Amino acid sequence: MKAVGERCRGTGACAAIALALALPAVAQGHGDRPHGLSGAELRAFETEILGHEHATQHFEQRRDERRELQRWRSLTPSQRKAERRREQEASLELARASAVAPANQIGRWTQAPFQLPQFAIHSVLLPTGKVLFWGFPTGPPNRGNAALWDPSLGYGPGAFEDVPPPVIDPDGAGPQSPVPAPIYCSGQSLLASG
Repeated sequence: MKAVGERCRGTGACAAIALALALPAVAQGHGDRPHGLSGAELRAFETEILGHEHATQHFEQRRDERRELQRWRSLTPSQRKAERRREQEASLELARASAVAPANQIGRWTQAPFQLPQFAIHSVLLPTGKVLFWGFPTGPPNRGNAALWDPSLGYGPGAFEDVPPPVIDPDGAGPQSPVPAPIYCSGQSLLASG
């Protein structure tokens, strides 16, 4: 945690990384029921780690995703095509509306999309003006990565600094050797103090 902590001291992003490190390996799978946990086991685990309210939100989100998948599967190919078209049109309309809204109210990209050195799932704007991001590993599975972007340095490789997560042993005394903490699929929350 020291390597990350030195760069993001005083930010809620550190709390998110700490939470990700606290999750046991059994919960680090993807999908509705990681590593064969039943729905009740997953909810109990999330309640213990995240609290009742947050675990309930996860439960409701998984329920809504299952319902939406069932609805989508019930559509005919032509209905799916029409729905995709409606979604694209709605996206374009939102983009058009955003293009004329004041930048001081909605923000505005001043640079076209640019290449990040890692696949970012999460990002947080730090009080320093730098952006900390972390995400799914591009190399070996179940390993974390993070980087710090300084927008004042532009968009090239010199604007990014690797922030290696701490090395942990994800399965304890199991066969897997220590690896950089798998901090992807986490979240963050900044405190009022920044």
